[in-house]
Formats: sequence, structure tokens, C-alpha cells
Amino acid sequence: KLREKLAGLEADQARMVVVNREIRKGGAGLQERLIGLGLPALVADSIVMPDFARRVGFPDYRLKNNGAEIRRTQKRIAELLASAQEPEREPIVGDGWRIAEDRDDNRIAITFAAIPSHNQRDRLKSHGFRWSPTRVAWVRQRNNAAWAAARYVMGVK
Repeated sequence: KLREKLAGLEADQARMVVVNREIRKGGAGLQERLIGLGLPALVADSIVMPDFARRVGFPDYRLKNNGAEIRRTQKRIAELLASAQEPEREPIVGDGWRIAEDRDDNRIAITFAAIPSHNQRDRLKSHGFRWSPTRVAWVRQRNNAAWAAARYVMGVK
């Protein structure tokens, strides 16, 4: 899913750069060249009209924001690939509770045999765990900090 998003963002970035280059060239037949680049006629007409700041084409902030989103998505893909390479942790079982990793959902889950006390629920919440009725467990996104927090909340050394 993220790779598809990244491909779309990169295609948008390339299209915006090419459109801005054509607009800077200017000259006769600009509208036709913009339409030839895949812009709808209405967008091609509106993009050559100056905005409130007298900018034409795609504004620089759109290119910068899109570039930042590309870098963020690339970083997230790298994190997920690195996380997939890590060995799966063994579940920790205690007196009426269990800490386990769910790699498919990318979650750390703490399940209880009975409803935990009010203080225990407050500790879970304060360490980033949320109740998931569908999983019937307290969950948090899977990472090293979540695993450490689960061990800490449950008093595992």
C-alpha cells in the first residue's frame, strides 16, 4: 500500500516539475502542451493564471510538501522492512495476563483473564495502550518502546 502511495507521489512530483518547466518556457501553444502533459483543460487554464501572490504553475510549497511526504513515506517503508527482519519475540505469560506480538496487525497486545483493576487500566493508558474490543486486548503499535512499556506495566524484569 505504501509503495503504491510512493509511486503516486513521485509521479505527481515529476508532473508538477515538468508543468512548471513548460510554464517557465512560455510561448505559443502553452495550453496545448500542458494538456499534452495530461492536465485537464480547466486545470491547464487555471494554472497559468496568477494567484493572489502572482505565482503561476504549481506553487513551491506544493512541491516542497510533496517532497517531504515522499521522504516520510520512504522512511516508513524502510522502517517496516527493518521491522519485518527482526525475530519475533516469544510471548510473556504471567498470572492472568499475556503479552504477545501480532506481526500481522503490527501491534503488541496484552490480554487479561479478567478485567484488570482501575489502577492497572490507568497504567496501561498512561503508557500508550488502548483497549481494542475487536482483539479483546490492550494494544499499542509494535516497536521496541511498546515492548519495553508492556514489560514495565506488567512488572516484568
